[in-house]
Order: sequence, then structure tokens, then C-alpha cells
Amino acid sequence: EMLSRWGVLVGKIVHSKVLDFTSVADDFAHKRRYKTSTPAKRGMMFTSVRERAKVVVERAWELAKQVAREPEDRFDSDWDDEGLLVHLFSTEYVDTLALFANTARKVLLVQPSLAEAPAPCRVFGDIHGQFRDLLLLFFAFGSPAERSAPAFVFNGDFVDRGDHQLEVIGLLLALKVLLPEKVWLVRGNHEDRNMNQKYGFADECTERLGSEFGPKVFDLVHKSFDCLPLGCLIADKVLVVHGGIGDGVWRLNDLRGVRRPLGEDRL
Repeated sequence: EMLSRWGVLVGKIVHSKVLDFTSVADDFAHKRRYKTSTPAKRGMMFTSVRERAKVVVERAWELAKQVAREPEDRFDSDWDDEGLLVHLFSTEYVDTLALFANTARKVLLVQPSLAEAPAPCRVFGDIHGQFRDLLLLFFAFGSPAERSAPAFVFNGDFVDRGDHQLEVIGLLLALKVLLPEKVWLVRGNHEDRNMNQKYGFADECTERLGSEFGPKVFDLVHKSFDCLPLGCLIADKVLVVHGGIGDGVWRLNDLRGVRRPLGEDRL
């Protein structure tokens, strides 16, 4: 069933003529220079973005088990591992992050503005760049990639404030690419350019990816943010939205009717 759903989704993307990663991949691949050309340090080459996503999710799951075995707990801010980006996304982590953002954007565009998930369902909110906490949540509640796993909803605020924002958003985008009908990312108030320029995500992109590639990855991630659904309806009974329901003078069809991309000029 999951394979057939993926096939339908890919068909929609191809039909709408948006499945084109070549320009983004070439731009990063041709400009980026590595200090070594040995195959081991270049990292694995993948034949598709989805295969990259699968490997990233598998590596994250192994890392979750490793973190859970540590004898003492600690804050994410005290978890200093400079090799995390390479470990998760290979030495081509800039290309991989760009491809995940671009692919996720195209997947999101063919899905509704109000996502719908079945029950049972697991809902998580406000990860805020705390990657170690995200891994421990997966260890405690299971990986979304497990065959028998329920749907997973991440209710906004993926980045800003935390020390591992790129790892968090990279893994969540990988999950969306790999499991588009099982993992749902809902937009929160920190999926916004102005917020990210104020609270840290823009700075992290530049500091960790460099002044040339950081802003480009930031922009690509935000193009995917602009296509996120605004809520998720679980089993036709539970509405998950990030910022509350306001005065409540609206209907679900109002959410369904919101056109995306939804940039800050229309928020």
C-alpha cells in the first residue's frame, strides 16, 4: 500500500513537471570543493534522492540507539559532535540538504494544505533544533520507518534556538521524502524567514555551511516551509495546529483552501 501511494505521489509530481533536481544538484556539486578526493571521504553516492533519505534515516536510528545507551543524560547543548553532518548526510551534506529541501517542497505542493493522518498517530511539537532530544523521542516511541509504525506528525517549530538545527531539519525532510504519506510536517511560527533571521537558523546555516552555501540552503529550506500544510486532521476527529484556533470563526475548508506557496508577504 505504501509503495502504491508513493507511486501515485511521484506520478503527480512528474505530471506537474516539477521533478527536476538537476539544476540544484549541479549548482552545488560543481561549485563545492573538497579537500580530498578519496572515495571513502567523498561519501556514498546515491542513485536517487529517496535512497539518500533512506540511508539518512537508517543512520539516525542507529545514532538514536547509541545515544540511548549513554550512561548519563545531558542537554542537547552539551552534546558536542562536530562530525554529525558528515555522519548523517555524508561529506556531500550541502548537496544532500539542498536536494531534500527541494524534493520535500515538490512533495508538499501536491499534498493538501490541511494534512490528514489516521489514528493511531504520534504528535511531536517544538523540536527547536534539539537533535539529541529528537533521537531520544524516536528511541522511546519507535522509528517512523518501521513497517508497523503509526503516522507521525511534527507540529511546527523545527529550527531556531537549538544547537543542531541543520541535523533536525535535514532528518525531518528526509523522513518526508522517504515516507510522504506517513510523516506530516505542520507549519509553525518558526517556519518563517523573519523569525529564523532573528532566532538563529539563518546564522547557523551561514556559520556551519559557509557564506556561499549557507544562504542558499536557507533559501531552499524556506521554499519548502512555504509549502507546508497549516494543520493536520487526525482520524477526522483531532485537529493539530501550531498556534491555536484563534477566534474559531472559520471552518476546516478554509484551511483546505489556502493556496501555497505561502510566503511571508501573504502571512
